[in-house]
Amino acid sequence: MLFMNEVWFNIKRETILIIFQKKKISMKKFSLKGIFITTVIVVSFLLVIGLSIILAILKEQENDVRIINLSGKQQMLSQKIIKLDLLIKQTPDSISTLVEQQELNRTINAFQEGHNALTNGSKIANSTEVLNLLTEISPHLNVIVTNSTQIANRQGLDTASIMTLLTSENTFISLMDKIVTTYEKENKDTIGNIKLIIILIGFVLILTVVLVTLFLILPLITKSNKNKDALLALVEAIGLSNAIVEFDLKGKIINTNKLFAEYLGYTKEELIGRSNAILYDTQYLNSQVLGEVWRKGTQGIF
Repeated sequence: MLFMNEVWFNIKRETILIIFQKKKISMKKFSLKGIFITTVIVVSFLLVIGLSIILAILKEQENDVRIINLSGKQQMLSQKIIKLDLLIKQTPDSISTLVEQQELNRTINAFQEGHNALTNGSKIANSTEVLNLLTEISPHLNVIVTNSTQIANRQGLDTASIMTLLTSENTFISLMDKIVTTYEKENKDTIGNIKLIIILIGFVLILTVVLVTLFLILPLITKSNKNKDALLALVEAIGLSNAIVEFDLKGKIINTNKLFAEYLGYTKEELIGRSNAILYDTQYLNSQVLGEVWRKGTQGIF
């Protein structure tokens, strides 16, 4: 009968492989789990940084759209002011004049508020070009506001003042067109920067994955394959010089090598399917030692 001095249990697909040997075999496990987690963390970190930058730029983009709309509104308000000026000037004693005067005052206020928002708004970071245009446009805006306020308050203007008002309004619209065009160009440049950042982030992510694959994952896979080949060679060598038997978790023999079968005086075919009880004498079969060995083996404890 056989007694096991040293046993190597390998739980795989609900089987137990027992190798009778004189020396224990030490195996080093190689896993890609750590590299995979590290790669995921690095890629996620780069994504978070990239998305944060893009979101910040998009927020500025929303502000740019609001500024462009505000600039366009200023053009519309200047035209509305001149229209109301001319209506009030032509019909100073009309019953509807009071309503038009009230509307003119409201429009003038909105006109001034819009200009203040463009020049002094806390959320507007104007470029030097836009600031210069706003500085150039301010005197014309002041002429429109001053003369229109006089008309709204029923203070008459002479023909020369009216002509000055109309000239200032034309100049204001022309300069505001330049401001709108400048804002649109800057907005287009911002969109171009966003596209560039997205491309750059994509490139960095791809480069990171490629580098991790080339310098970390592939070398580990290569090393793992080498160890696997070495292990297979070792198992093959063990099979030639050691008696090997494989059980399922119920103790039934499901595989063995020729050396083990010959050691017991059986053929391999005769052993497969039989109980492991044929390996032990009655005293050892019923002992606590064997029970403990099987208990640990089935739990993967070596």
